[in-house]
Amino acid sequence: MVQHMFPEKKKLLLIAFSLTLVLSPALRGFGQAVLPPPAEVKAVMQRVADWQMAHVQDLYSGRPTPHHPLAWTSAAFYVGLEKWARIADDGRYDQFLTRIGQAHDWQLHERRYHADDHAVGQMYLALYEKVGQKDMLRPTQQQFEYILAHPAQT
Repeated sequence: MVQHMFPEKKKLLLIAFSLTLVLSPALRGFGQAVLPPPAEVKAVMQRVADWQMAHVQDLYSGRPTPHHPLAWTSAAFYVGLEKWARIADDGRYDQFLTRIGQAHDWQLHERRYHADDHAVGQMYLALYEKVGQKDMLRPTQQQFEYILAHPAQT
């Protein structure tokens, strides 16, 4: 492409490229953000997680009712909360997630072949890996075995 350019454009392109190479080392430290200390980040993360747990059934997205506790939108929060629980080393988060699983008998959401409705299974799997209770994972495994034996016809 460069060989088809007018000589003036070639010259400008060469100058711009040369300036970029020459000036880039000088600009490396310019405008770098100052990162907060890890303890401060963890404190904010804890406040966010605690707030979200307290407001998990509030209305979002302009919907007339809250999202279903097993919907993918809820599952995304649960998966993030489980990952935070590993960092925070605070049993409250796993207890919260376990109560959700128990309240729904560790079932996935309603649509058997819809991946969105399988998302909560990721949280079940993470809890199962921590405590090894087979009942946490059994319904998810059974549903996936059914899907493998009876593929969708769409």
